[in-house]
Amino acid sequence: MERHSRRDFVTRMGCGAMSVAIGAGTFQAAAPSAELDRFIEAEMQAQKIPGLAACIVKSGKITWSKGYGWADIKRRVAMDPERTIQNIGSISKTVTATAVMQLWQKGKFDLDDDINLYLPFPVRNPSHPDKLISFRSLLTHRSSIADSSAYGSSYACGDPGIDLATWIKGYFTIGGRYYVKEKNFHPWKPGEKYQYSNVGFGLLGFLVERLSGKSFDAFTKERIFDPLGMKTSGWMLSGIPRESHAVPYVPVIQGQVNEDVEAYKKFGILGGEVEGNASKVGYQPLCL
Repeated sequence: MERHSRRDFVTRMGCGAMSVAIGAGTFQAAAPSAELDRFIEAEMQAQKIPGLAACIVKSGKITWSKGYGWADIKRRVAMDPERTIQNIGSISKTVTATAVMQLWQKGKFDLDDDINLYLPFPVRNPSHPDKLISFRSLLTHRSSIADSSAYGSSYACGDPGIDLATWIKGYFTIGGRYYVKEKNFHPWKPGEKYQYSNVGFGLLGFLVERLSGKSFDAFTKERIFDPLGMKTSGWMLSGIPRESHAVPYVPVIQGQVNEDVEAYKKFGILGGEVEGNASKVGYQPLCL
C-alpha cells in the first residue's frame, strides 16, 4: 500500500468526507462502505496510529461516525466517537482565534492595534523596539515571537501549577523567569515573515483575559463550548471526566525508542511502560 504522512492522511480523510457530502465520492454517506473501513485501517497501520475516531458531516449534521482501534490499550478501551475525549493539541488555536474575533466583533480592539495598548507590561521585539506587534500579526504567526526552550520545558504532567498571566509575564518581561531576548524573539521585524508561534497564541489567550475581564477558561466555556454543546470539553484536566480521555501515545517500532520519546522522557511526561507488541510496534503512553 502507498504510504502517506499523517498530514496527507488527514487531507485525504478530509477530501473523502467532502466527496461524501456532495455525493460525488466512492463512499455513500447513508451507508459508508467497507472500502472506507479498509482505507482507514490501512492508514492507521501504516502511520502507527493506535486509535482514531472519524465522522462525516453533511449540511451541518453528523451523518456517520465510527471509532477504530484503542483509546486505552492497557485497559482495552475501544475508541468511541461518542464518549472518548481527545487531546486536540494545536486545534486549540482555532478556539483561541474564535475568542479573539468575538471580542473584535464587540469593538474591543482593532486588528492592527498595538497589543501594548491592552497589556499591563510592554511586549516588543528587542531587536526592533520601535516596531509594534499587532493582533493581526499574532493571529497570522507573523509577530516575530519565538518558542524558546522555556516553552517546551514548561510541559508537565497534570494541570499547570502556574497561571497563564504569570507565565506570559515571565516570558516577555525583562528579567522574567523565562526571558531570554535572543531566544524568545526572531531577528526579523514583526510582520516581516511567517513563523509558527505557540507562545504567540498563549499571548492571545492572555489578551482575551485582559479584554474580557474573565479567565480564558471561563470565557471560552461561556462563549464557545457551552453554546456548541461541548459539555465535556475544557482546558484543564480537573474540568473533564479523565477516565474518558484517550491516552496519548508515541509509537515504538521494533523496540527502538525514537527521538520523540527521548524528548518526552527529558521533559518527564512519559506515562508508563510500552504497551502492545514491543517487538514489532508498541506504544509509549504519555501522561496527560
